[in-house]
Amino acid sequence: MELLREFSRWSHVIVGFTGLAAFWFPVFARKGGPLHRRAGRVFMLSGYWVTGSAALSCTLMTYKIFSRDLVAENTNTLASLAFLAYLAWVTFAMLRYSLGVLNTKKDPTQLDTPGWRFLAYSTIAASAAIIAYAALIPSPWSIILYALSPIGFGTGFPMLYYMAGRIESKKAWFYEHLSATLAAGIAFHTAFAVFGASRLFGVPSDGLLRVLPWILPSVVGIPGLVLWKRHYQRKFGDLPNRKANRDPVASGP
Repeated sequence: MELLREFSRWSHVIVGFTGLAAFWFPVFARKGGPLHRRAGRVFMLSGYWVTGSAALSCTLMTYKIFSRDLVAENTNTLASLAFLAYLAWVTFAMLRYSLGVLNTKKDPTQLDTPGWRFLAYSTIAASAAIIAYAALIPSPWSIILYALSPIGFGTGFPMLYYMAGRIESKKAWFYEHLSATLAAGIAFHTAFAVFGASRLFGVPSDGLLRVLPWILPSVVGIPGLVLWKRHYQRKFGDLPNRKANRDPVASGP
């Protein structure tokens, strides 16, 4: 069991750094070009491994705590494991969705299947569960759980909206792929900030500064995601036409 846990931990770190580096190539490479595709594939495969190894590590640690009856003295650890499992599942959903929209770009409703609906609803349920956990079992982790709980909502509801074919833009698949991939990248950077901050930069592991590595990638990344998406909407002429929506009387002839 200990050997499996160590393998999971180190493979998680090594593959995670690989995915972190690969993430930036598709962001700036020519969209659809060879570099974009190859680096994107590395990032996706790394993401699958990282989320899977994270889920395995959380399961093994939780089993260890409960099997040895160490729950009372490990409430903080259990809260962190619950959050990491939540983040791993939502990140996995983002990765799957970012590929799903590519494979069904001509007809988004092809994703409207029980499996894809389960994936979307499960991220919404995960957010609700994390909020309930923070409310019912208060801990120093509660502020982090509350702060990042909207991630699942922000993943699941747009998936359902897109799968229903409610977005009329012909480039909707592109925006969804872009958003899901960048959101998964934010999750990668969150993991790096959390586990690298204390070891590499000496950030304290307690107090208010403990929260910073968890929320900083989202604080920086989410506005960046929105701006990057608007850049392509402007490029493709998909931004709302405000002039057309003006009151014709106020606008004049």
